[in-house]
Amino acid sequence: MCLFSGGAGNGLNQLDHPIGIVRDADTGAFYVSDSNNHRVMKHFPGPADGVVVAGGNGNGTATNQLNFPAGIYFDSKSNSLVIANRGGNNIVRWVIGTTTWTLLAGDRNGMSGSSSILLNSPSTVTFDSMKN
Repeated sequence: MCLFSGGAGNGLNQLDHPIGIVRDADTGAFYVSDSNNHRVMKHFPGPADGVVVAGGNGNGTATNQLNFPAGIYFDSKSNSLVIANRGGNNIVRWVIGTTTWTLLAGDRNGMSGSSSILLNSPSTVTFDSMKN
């Protein structure tokens, strides 16, 4: 199965340092965190171009940007992605079809630290069977 074609880059048929991948069992789509392009792409099996579904507006801390996204989780109930926004030092939820994220954990402005409310480069997200 081919999820994308082309070498590393920022085209819709390219990825640059993909880290996380998750599948939507209902549609067969794959979501890939394209870390160095600061975006999450949606691909269907085959060599077709992908679609940017989160980020893609450069790296930063604005709610329409991601900063080196890593691990991702697809929540079928809310049709959203939960993203370990590694460079942003936070975990965010991005509803598919919207243009911004909401903060779930960490600092909205990307501050890292050792206090109980700050994160340091989170790399993955996971949920139990109850979606907690």
